[in-house]
Amino acid sequence: LCFLFIMGCGKKDNPVPPEEDTTPPRVIYAYPSDSARGLSRNTVIYVVFSETMKQATARSAFSASGASGTFLWFGNSMVFVPSSPFTSEDTVRVTVSSAAEDLAGNGLAPAFSRWFVTGTLWDNTRPTVSALSPAAGSTRVTPSATITMRTSEPVLQFISGSVRLTDSLGNQVAGNTSWQDSVTVAFNPTGDLAANMRYTVTVDTILRDFCWNRNETSSWQFTTEADLTPPTVISISPASGSNEVSLKDSIVVTFSEPMDTSSARAAFSMSS
Repeated sequence: LCFLFIMGCGKKDNPVPPEEDTTPPRVIYAYPSDSARGLSRNTVIYVVFSETMKQATARSAFSASGASGTFLWFGNSMVFVPSSPFTSEDTVRVTVSSAAEDLAGNGLAPAFSRWFVTGTLWDNTRPTVSALSPAAGSTRVTPSATITMRTSEPVLQFISGSVRLTDSLGNQVAGNTSWQDSVTVAFNPTGDLAANMRYTVTVDTILRDFCWNRNETSSWQFTTEADLTPPTVISISPASGSNEVSLKDSIVVTFSEPMDTSSARAAFSMSS
């Protein structure tokens, strides 16, 4: 019986093999739109895949009428920046063959194809930043404010982290950048801003329009409103009127908001 018990304990279940990925990737969005006409000769082209791709295979499977250029990746989006403008009033055929593979080696299905027609001009105008909120020089801005701006033209939304917020002490405010539409970007601080503080918003030269023109650095300042709400004591330990308190117990005073440490210490007293 002991022998059988030992043999039974040593038996192991057969491991279940991981499920194999057999789903082919596909193109879920692309720019320019199919059959578009009159586009700038230096327009960028991008395709968004349904999943992570083997980048080398996607690059080699891509063609834009044989044009050369640079590829950039933003997540599952592949951006093609042509090395030189397309020919004036030319039909550009964009294809991504089934040789583009996902990480499991599945080929693109269906293969992607579309075309667009260029105009006679190319765009070399940089996008600018306007319609700031809070406006430049604003005062009495609520500490819970979200910082928003608008660009003079649509820009690629793959690029984030372009907005930086710092206080007058040089500290960078944590937060995240989100796009509300193709021309409106918002910076959302992770918490309320400090009261009566001057802040500087800086938009770095990372924004790109659909012809890969980069914006110039832009910055502005605003000041938050003063804090006119007095703090309160929300709890005390030991509680008022407590009896038989241990001589080793600490005295803890909890305030309703962060305090100036030195003034709080100076205002504290004990008497028997």
